[in-house]
Amino acid sequence: MRKTGRKLLNALMAGVMSLTGLLFPAAAAARDKASVEPALVKRSEAVVTSGVRLMEYAWITGGGTPVEKPVHVLRIDLSNPYVRLDVMGGRGGSVTARRSVEEMAKDTGAAAGVNGDVFNTDGEGAPIGPEIRGGRLTSSPSKLQGMYAFGVTVGGTAVIDAFAFRGTVTAQDGAQFELAGVNKSSYMTEPDRSPSHYNALYMYTSAWTAAARPKDSYTSPTEALVVDGVVTAVSPERNTPLNIAAIPENGYVLRGHRDAADFILQHLPVGSRVSVSYELVASDGKVYQASDFRMLIGGHTLLVDGGRASAFTRSISGVDGSRERARTAVGHSKDGKTVWLVTVQESGGMTLAELQRVLVSLGVWKAVNLDGGGSTTMVARPLGEFDAVLVHPVSQGTQRAVSNGIGVYSTAPPGELAGLLVSGPRTLFLGQTAEYGLRGYDKYYNPVDLSGKTPRLSLDRPIAQVRGAGLIPTKPGTAELTVRVDGAAAKIGLEVIGESQIAEMTIRPTAQEIREGGAVRLEAKVKLADGRVLTVPHESLAWQLVGIRGQVKDGVLRVDGFGANAGTVYAIARYGGYGAAAALLPAPNRMLEDFEDAGVAVRFEGLPAETSGSAGVTAGLPGRETSRALRLVYDFTRGTGDRFAYAVLGDGIDLAGASDASGAADPASANGTNGSSGASGALAANGAAGAAAGAEPSALSVDVLGDGGNNWLRAEFRDAAGRAVLVTLADRIDWTGWKTVFLDLKAAGVSGMKLTRLYVVRLESGSDDRALRGEIAFDNLKLHYPAVDAEPPRAEIVLKSGSTEAVRNGEAIRLDAAPFQREGVTYVPLRFIADSLGGSVLWDNGLKRVTVLRNSGMVELRVNSPDMTVNGVRQAAAASPLIRNGRVMVPVRVVAEQLGLQVVWDGQAKTITIR
Repeated sequence: MRKTGRKLLNALMAGVMSLTGLLFPAAAAARDKASVEPALVKRSEAVVTSGVRLMEYAWITGGGTPVEKPVHVLRIDLSNPYVRLDVMGGRGGSVTARRSVEEMAKDTGAAAGVNGDVFNTDGEGAPIGPEIRGGRLTSSPSKLQGMYAFGVTVGGTAVIDAFAFRGTVTAQDGAQFELAGVNKSSYMTEPDRSPSHYNALYMYTSAWTAAARPKDSYTSPTEALVVDGVVTAVSPERNTPLNIAAIPENGYVLRGHRDAADFILQHLPVGSRVSVSYELVASDGKVYQASDFRMLIGGHTLLVDGGRASAFTRSISGVDGSRERARTAVGHSKDGKTVWLVTVQESGGMTLAELQRVLVSLGVWKAVNLDGGGSTTMVARPLGEFDAVLVHPVSQGTQRAVSNGIGVYSTAPPGELAGLLVSGPRTLFLGQTAEYGLRGYDKYYNPVDLSGKTPRLSLDRPIAQVRGAGLIPTKPGTAELTVRVDGAAAKIGLEVIGESQIAEMTIRPTAQEIREGGAVRLEAKVKLADGRVLTVPHESLAWQLVGIRGQVKDGVLRVDGFGANAGTVYAIARYGGYGAAAALLPAPNRMLEDFEDAGVAVRFEGLPAETSGSAGVTAGLPGRETSRALRLVYDFTRGTGDRFAYAVLGDGIDLAGASDASGAADPASANGTNGSSGASGALAANGAAGAAAGAEPSALSVDVLGDGGNNWLRAEFRDAAGRAVLVTLADRIDWTGWKTVFLDLKAAGVSGMKLTRLYVVRLESGSDDRALRGEIAFDNLKLHYPAVDAEPPRAEIVLKSGSTEAVRNGEAIRLDAAPFQREGVTYVPLRFIADSLGGSVLWDNGLKRVTVLRNSGMVELRVNSPDMTVNGVRQAAAASPLIRNGRVMVPVRVVAEQLGLQVVWDGQAKTITIR
C-alpha cells in the first residue's frame, strides 16, 4: 500500500531515530549556558536514504533572552557508493524555466534537495553563477567579484571555489574570438560596470528556452546557428536576431555584438565549420574542464574557510546579510567527503554572521552562501515514501519558483523489503475506527512499493477489534500493535482513552449564534488528568440536543428548528458518561414569503432570447407535497454564450428593515407559532429568543430544491432608486433535495432593498458539467435577526427544611416533596430545580445522573458518586443526589452555587434562601 507524504515533514522524523537533547558542539550544560553564549542543540536525526541523514537542530542565541531558531541539515556521505549530488533545474534541462524545489525533486527523482544559485527575478531566471549538470556545462560563471560555487568532482570530492570562465570560438578559416560565456542573462560586469553583452560573443544552447537571448542587454544581436559543428543560419542583417523558436539539442547559437558581430558576419558563413572550447579556472589558477565535475552550482559569498568564519568575499547588502532572514548554505568537510546542506526558515531567520557560527558549530570546513529569503527551501523524502516533501515552512507560504537546486540522489539497486513504518493514530477513543497505513523500505533505505501486500495486524492485549488494516477500540487500556508484511514487522504502542482519565471536556462551536436551517461545526476536546489535551473523534461522541430540533453528524449540527420558548439552547456531547455542553443562542427569524398565499405575480424571463422555461407557484413538489413553493424550469439547449433563467418576483419582495418595522410584528413576540404567513409579514420564529427592538435583519435564507445541475444560483435586489445589486447564493447547484441557503445581507450590501429576481446562470466557460435543462424550486424566504443573550429572570426563593411550603418572589408555592437535611447538606426535589431556578433539568434513570443547564452553565451529578462535572470540569462533589421515596433529591447548594446563584442558610429558622 503506497502512501503519499504530507506537505510539511512532520512524519519524517518519527519512527526512525530520535536523538533529542544532544548538544553540539557545547557540552551537556549548553542549555543552561544558552543565556550567556550561543549553542547548537541537536533535536533529532532521521535516515533519508543510504548515506543521507536529515538532522534537526536548534540554534540557541546568546544574551539575556535566548531565542531558539530551527536549523535544518542534510548531511551527505560522498564516500557512500550509492549517493550522488547533481543540479536540479527547469523541466527538460532548461536554465530559464524556473520551478519550485519540490517540483524539481519530484521530476528528477531526488530523495532530497535545497534551492541553489542566486538569480535575477526580473530577468529570464537563469542562474548567475556556473552550472554543470551531469558533467555538462549549462551556465558559465558571470564576471562578478567574490562569487563562489560548490561542486563535486568526478572523483567524488566536494570543492568550493571562485571560478573564472575562459573560452574561444574558432572558425573554419582559423579566425578566433573570445567566448564571454554560456547561457547568460544580461548583467553589469565587475569591476568595470559594463553591460555584459556589449562587444562580446556568447553561446546559447538548447538549455536556454527563453524567447530572447537575452532581454534588456542594451545591445542588438547578430547571430549564427550551429548544428553538429556546421553553421546553418546567420542573421540576414547586422544587429538582427535569428528567428529561432527552439535551439536544437545538437546545436547552439552564437550571439555577438559589435566586434563579435563582425566576427560572425566575416568568418562564419553558412556551411562552414566552427568549434568552441572553454574551461573553468579556479582561484589558484587550476584549470578544470566541465567533464572534471559531476556537478557544479553557483553561490554567493564565502561563509566558512578552514573551519572558521571567513571574511565576506563580496558585499552582502544585496542578500540582506545583516538582517535576520531565511538562509540556505552548502559546505563540506576538510577531506571533501561529507557535505552539509543547511537551511534556516524565515520564522527563525539569521544574519549571515550568525549562519557562519552555525556552520562552524556543525564542523563545516568550507561553505558558501546560496540564495535565501523567499527562495530558501528544503525537501526530503520521508522513509518509505516515494516523493520528497517540504521539511519546513517557506517564507511566503508557497514555494518560490527558483533557478536551480542541489538534488540528492540514490543510485542503489532495488532491494527486498527490510523494514516497515506504521502511520496512524496511537491514542484512540472508544467508538472510533482507526485506519493504519504502511510504508516499506529496503536495506538502502529506499522505498518499497507495498501495493498488493496484505498487512497482518495483531495486539498483545485485547483493547480493540482488528478489522482489515484498521482497529475498532473496545475498552480502555494500552497495548502493542504489531503489523507484519512478508518477513518484515513493525510495532507501535497504542492507548485507548477511558472516561475515568478525563479531567475536563470542552465543546467549541464555530459560531455561538445558530439559525433555523443553518449549520455549525462542533469540536470536542478533552484534557486528561496527566495534562494531555486531545481532540475527540466525532464518531466517539453521542449527542443530546436541548431546545434544538436537528441532528449532529460528522461533527456538524444541522438545525431544523427550536423548541417552544427557547432561550439559550444546548448541544451536549458525551464520551461514555462524561459530558460537556455548547451553549448556543438561537437567532430569531421572520417569514418573508412562504408562497402559500403569494402576494407577488411570478413570471419567467430568459436570456438570450432562445432560452425557454417557466416560473410559478405550485404544490406537490418533492419534500413539499402538502405545501406550495416557487418552481423555476429552465432550458438552455438553444442559444450560445452565458445563459440566464429568471423567476421575476413582480415588483419585488421588500426586505422589511428593523424588527419593529411598520406592518411587521416584533420578532420578540414570537412564541413558537409556525403557521402560513404568505406575504403578510407574520412571524415564524419557532420559539427562538426574540430580536432586540429596532434590530436590523442580518441574513436572508431561502430553501432551495436543487437539481444537481452545477449551474450558478443568483439573486437580484433593487434599492428605492432602482439600482440593481446582483449577488451569488451558490456557486454551484451541486445538490439534490432541499437545502437552506443563507445570504449575509450586510456583506452583500442589500439591506433594506427589494428582492426582485431569483435565477439560474449557465456560464459558457467551464460548462462541460453544467446542465442544459433542469428545474429548481424556492420556499420559505426568511429574515434572520441577531440573537440576544438574555439572562433568565432571577427570583428569590425561601425554602424550609421539612416543609413542602416555599415562597418565590413573595408568592407561596408548594413543592412535591419537602426539603430535608443530611449530614449538613440540604436536599430539594429535582422538579424544584426545573421549576424555580430558571434552568433545564435532565434525569437519566439508567445512569442515575442529573444534568442541570442554566445560561451557559452545565452541572452534572450522579447518585452515590463522589465527583461531579461543572461546565465539563471534573471536581469533587460536596454531596451527590439521593433517591428517597421514589423521588430524586439533589443537594441544592451544590447545584445553585455552581450555576452562579447565592444560597443562604438560616440555622435558627432552618430556612434556605436562594437568590
